[in-house]
Amino acid sequence: MAVSLHLKSRSVSCLLSVVLICVLIPHGVVWGGTQPPLGRIPIPAPRTNGELAQARFGGPNGLAAFVKDVPAAIALGKALFWDMQAGSDGQQACATCHYGAGADPISTFKLTRARNQVNPGPDRIFGNNSTVIKTFSTDPLTNVTSPLDLRAVGNSRLRPNYALQSVDFPLFRSLPVDARLIIDPLTGFTGDAVSFVFDTNDVIGSQGIRLTDFLAVNNTALDSGTPLADQIFHTGTPPNLDPATNVRQVTGRNTPSVINAVFNYANFWDGRANNIFNGENPFGPLDQNAGIWVDIGSALVKKTIAIPNSSLASQAVGPPLSEVDMSFKGRTFPELGRKMLSLTTPPLGQQLVHRNDSVLGALSRATLQPDGTVTGNRGLSTDYAQMIQAAFPDTLWNSSRKVILPTKAFSAGEEFSQMEANFSLFWGLAIQLYEATLVSDQTPFDRYQAGNLNALSPDLVNAPNVPSAVRGFALFDSKCAVCHSGSELTSAVVGSNTATSVCTATDCNFVAFTNNSSHRLIRQDINPNTFAVNLVDAGYFNIGVRSTSDDIGRGGSAPSGLPLSFSKLALLRAQGQLPFATPLLNGLPIATPINVDGAFKTPGLRNVELTAPYFHNGNAFSLQEVVEFYTRGGDFPNNPELAAAMQPIRNLRGQPGKQADLVEFLKALTDERVRNESAPFDHPELFIPSGVDAGNSDILLTLAATGGGPAPVPPALVLLNPALPVAPSTLTSLALSGTVDASATVEVTVNAFAPVFAPVTGTTWSLNVTGLPVGNNTITITASTPGGAPETIAVQLTVLPVAIINGVPSGGRTKRTDAVLTITGAGVVSYQYSLDNGPLSAEIPKATQIILSGLSDGVHTVTVLGRDAAGNQQPQNTPTAASWTVKSIPPLLTMNPVATPTGSSSQTVSGTVELGSIPSISVDSGATISTVKTIPGIGISTWSCDITGLSAGPTVVTAIALDFVFNLSTVKGTITRILPDGNFKGTGVVDISDALKALRIAVGLEQPTVADMLHGDVAPLVNGVPTQNNRIDIADALLILRKIVGLVTF
Repeated sequence: MAVSLHLKSRSVSCLLSVVLICVLIPHGVVWGGTQPPLGRIPIPAPRTNGELAQARFGGPNGLAAFVKDVPAAIALGKALFWDMQAGSDGQQACATCHYGAGADPISTFKLTRARNQVNPGPDRIFGNNSTVIKTFSTDPLTNVTSPLDLRAVGNSRLRPNYALQSVDFPLFRSLPVDARLIIDPLTGFTGDAVSFVFDTNDVIGSQGIRLTDFLAVNNTALDSGTPLADQIFHTGTPPNLDPATNVRQVTGRNTPSVINAVFNYANFWDGRANNIFNGENPFGPLDQNAGIWVDIGSALVKKTIAIPNSSLASQAVGPPLSEVDMSFKGRTFPELGRKMLSLTTPPLGQQLVHRNDSVLGALSRATLQPDGTVTGNRGLSTDYAQMIQAAFPDTLWNSSRKVILPTKAFSAGEEFSQMEANFSLFWGLAIQLYEATLVSDQTPFDRYQAGNLNALSPDLVNAPNVPSAVRGFALFDSKCAVCHSGSELTSAVVGSNTATSVCTATDCNFVAFTNNSSHRLIRQDINPNTFAVNLVDAGYFNIGVRSTSDDIGRGGSAPSGLPLSFSKLALLRAQGQLPFATPLLNGLPIATPINVDGAFKTPGLRNVELTAPYFHNGNAFSLQEVVEFYTRGGDFPNNPELAAAMQPIRNLRGQPGKQADLVEFLKALTDERVRNESAPFDHPELFIPSGVDAGNSDILLTLAATGGGPAPVPPALVLLNPALPVAPSTLTSLALSGTVDASATVEVTVNAFAPVFAPVTGTTWSLNVTGLPVGNNTITITASTPGGAPETIAVQLTVLPVAIINGVPSGGRTKRTDAVLTITGAGVVSYQYSLDNGPLSAEIPKATQIILSGLSDGVHTVTVLGRDAAGNQQPQNTPTAASWTVKSIPPLLTMNPVATPTGSSSQTVSGTVELGSIPSISVDSGATISTVKTIPGIGISTWSCDITGLSAGPTVVTAIALDFVFNLSTVKGTITRILPDGNFKGTGVVDISDALKALRIAVGLEQPTVADMLHGDVAPLVNGVPTQNNRIDIADALLILRKIVGLVTF
């Protein structure tokens, strides 16, 4: 596709961009009012053993082949995730960077972890940048515009161990805040004048572990290692030569939330945590050497595995070996397994576990105090070996054989047990199953989508300046949902088939991957500046947070050198350069450029209020700053790789009220269970490093153990209508209404059909249930409050069958004296019938027809009572009835005698006809027929019409009458017109015999007939035309004789 860039204006450019975006962005990526709440979306991982037994988790690579007991695996996963002993320093757990709302918030959670959270970015210089904005300035006096290269001011405060403040955000800012920074191709300047730019390419990440060379694990929390002088993260004077001045390293990206991450098709910002778990590391099939150890009877051998929809497991095995996140440099997973399995302290041995913990409470060694806190013994009353044995099949851990694996200390290898060697498998799958329970589906927005109209702050007519989440939802739907689509609020998800049963396609994320030939992982996109068409990975966007060169994101590669990108992998496969199967291009052209550099996974947005800072580099501190970023179209909108969807939001510019509405909606995505750390988001105690003190010792923040949740609010469900019990009825609809707690949602289920949400306004709920099937129905009404136990009311309702009579004569009338009727009707299996108020028949199967014969003329009525399989019969006072009229006798039709023969050219014909019928008159000559007139009488009508233009000879007049059932009656009459031509014989030729006949009549020797009179009364001849005087005399005979000899013609 080629598009001319000779554009007249930026407006034309934007318009063309919008058109192309609409063409190339696939259908089904945005949503609206019918989007279901998150609780309706199937979770891609099992949370019970019953779910594990489902077919979707079966097969040789299915999760059921690797997990024995899901609850046990969840318990193991939660323990491993929160256990500080897993870190090489005995301090750093997975949860250390995911402690607040699943992420590492600066100050929007219960703790303020703002110190030592800065990474210097790609240039390794704190507070630095190389940003120059090509803008312009306008002289206020002369109105002359001049080009201006505006150099960004950096942030000199940023350094190791710095305590971030709100004034440090956003990391990039310009004045005015909503100035469009995209370069106008006509002028070469920014779309709007920019007067100031503040920028740093630093990243707000998460502090991990001090730079240390790994030596060995011990049976204690602390590994043996050699500290290395860190040239970046230290408090000394550069160059740093003293490891004692080291501070914890900080990750190069902001920490995303693990809550709802189970829905992601791939995890990490760049998606390197592959959807397929290889059992060993994050890269799935990109590492063809990865696998697990199985006993084949003679030895432990490595086996390749590929567990689908297990990106969380792929993600979980990354940080434990990261020299920045959790591990001393060079530790292996078997060594981590040896450590955790040989600890002299129990799991979570340094932390209190709440006795009411929703997963680990039964294993807690602590004592519950009256105030709800816990004290006393730390850790769990079990060990990791027992937890693994309970969760995973014996064949994965019980071999007595050893395997020799290389370590940093022994490159030739050390012996490891099967349980140690497969520890990465246990770690990944257990944490995945734990994180699969972290689904925050009880936000106000989810309740709103479930029918609770109280849940979102409304659009107040009398207070238009009060922020409204309802208005914000409308703005979000029209602007943000291109990327933040579906119930998951992100397009980078596993997806589901929910769209086919619960909501329309535009409101749900379809299944992303069915097989290599059927998937939604690769699509076409267009750069809004250059209009170049590219292939991109679905769910990953370059939105101009930073210059692409700062961090290529999805454009990166695995350690094997293979690309992370679906698009790049598909191209390699198309070129025959890939050693394994991968999603195909699906007909997309191979020659199309691939544009994934600088693209990052679209995050879900639930609990976003609690997870600042935002974006992959932690650029923004507040939701308002996020909205301002999108309003101006990004900070680096001139990236050649910019996503098509990334455009300035025109109707938000200069509209603080609308921006506040959007922020209000984003706050409505907070699940209060997450805010309050209640189940399933409760957790063990955690000591979180937050920089160092003057002596370079860690400052530790204490996150207290939580367990369970607050006392549930009862839904207080009341059914007001209908009154119970409900009498059987033939009605297939039922109006339900009642009262409920104002925070509740009400779900109505009919039998085994999909549930429907009932709208809740104030404390009133109502729903009109339609389409109830015939038979015995159970309508279940379930009300739930956030965190509360559901309340249920069951309504039993019998819908009685209603027979349908088929085969009744069309129009309710017929000339046939027989009829064949077929009985149908929803749920009807048999019936009884009655003819003309006669007795009911015996019970007849529905397949047997009603056959009637010998019906007399008149009205006949058949009534039917249907019966269903349960024996419920149609009420006798409301049977199904069908009536029709039989008329087998043709209609009465007569024609009065016509005057014939006649000399007249016209005549009125008449007769009688059955009342209600109008005869149709026709003639077999060229005569003209007037409109038929009828005069109704008692049961009979008279009819008449005029026939004119009769020609010589006979004319047959035919009258036809049809009754209302199309019975036919016909009568005929013949009118013979005779002309005064002197031709008594009617041969058409006058001869001497005609003259003699006229003479004989004239002298009285022969009496004329009527026909003779019409032929022979011709004299006198007036103007060549015979004039009749009603007699034949000598004058007539002589005139005929004159005609014979040719003296006259007439």
